[in-house]
Amino acid sequence: MSPFRVSLKLILLGSTAFGLLTATITASMSYVDRGSWNVYSALLGNLCYWYAWALLAPSVLYLAGRYQFARGAWHKPLAIHVAGGFAYTIAHMSLMVLVDYLFMEPSDNLFYGVLRTGDWDMMIYWSLVGLRHAVDYYGEAQQRALGESRLQTSLVEARLDALRHQLQPHFLFNTLHAISTLMHKDVDAADKTLVRLSDLLRLTMGAGAVQEFALKKELEFLEKYLAIEQVRFGDRLRVELDVEPETPDARVPYLILQPLVENAIRHGIAPQVTQGRIRVHVQRDGDTLQLTVQDNGRGLTAQALAAFRQGIGLHNTRARLRHLYGTAHHLSFRQVNGEGLTVAMTIPWRTLVEPEGETA
Repeated sequence: MSPFRVSLKLILLGSTAFGLLTATITASMSYVDRGSWNVYSALLGNLCYWYAWALLAPSVLYLAGRYQFARGAWHKPLAIHVAGGFAYTIAHMSLMVLVDYLFMEPSDNLFYGVLRTGDWDMMIYWSLVGLRHAVDYYGEAQQRALGESRLQTSLVEARLDALRHQLQPHFLFNTLHAISTLMHKDVDAADKTLVRLSDLLRLTMGAGAVQEFALKKELEFLEKYLAIEQVRFGDRLRVELDVEPETPDARVPYLILQPLVENAIRHGIAPQVTQGRIRVHVQRDGDTLQLTVQDNGRGLTAQALAAFRQGIGLHNTRARLRHLYGTAHHLSFRQVNGEGLTVAMTIPWRTLVEPEGETA
């Protein structure tokens, strides 16, 4: 049985409204037919009729909530409410007989007159039962919708956490592999890279379970990551950060730029012996934030581009954007004359209202 709170004030208000309405109709009909009912008797009789039901309504509503019709279990509620309909009809008739003896002028046709209202009494009883069922079903539907919404939110958060934790080992293994390679070439560089990796991991663990944080935090993380890559590539890697002044407080997904830059280094810078350049551009365009990562590498073949699109980092980036923003985002890739690759991302423009590091 779903929770149901009946307001006695509402019942009395409704009874009064029905009483005044039916009294007006009765008095009008009596006037037209030149009957014996005057305004006073019409008002008193109809108000008493509905106030008697106001007295019975709370118990009827309780009974309707206790024995509700359900699929596969309607026989017992039906029997109870059929019996209840007769019982409450008789109870209401009895109250009206008492009212007639106390306040009206009893006549020989008193019981006949009361019995004439039996069909109305039965209809009112079943109307109250229907009202209780309708309110309860509506409440249950709302609860189910709320529960489904909370479940969907929890599932999205769980998926985002899974993607987030999948991305961290991927990045860590790549960095450790780079350190392992450096150990055979430059021990000092490998040691320096380990120190920077420690700083980077401290930033990662300090982020907790956030899914979004300020762009300036993302850029801080990216700069530490690029410092590690700078040890590997030296002068072969040149990075330009072009960030508009109003954007550092914008909300961005956690670690959204790092996998894009990592892919640019892997596919654009690593294969060439000449100096490579990576440009990260961030700007606001109306109610959107645009982030672009561009390299000047040799570009990708169709096969390499297909493999690039299916990589772990990019796959996670797509999934996280979809879960966070639905269709309110855009991610595209562009090659110009087979030289370099540009990854452009557009997300809704939002700034941090809460303290930095907390989930939106």
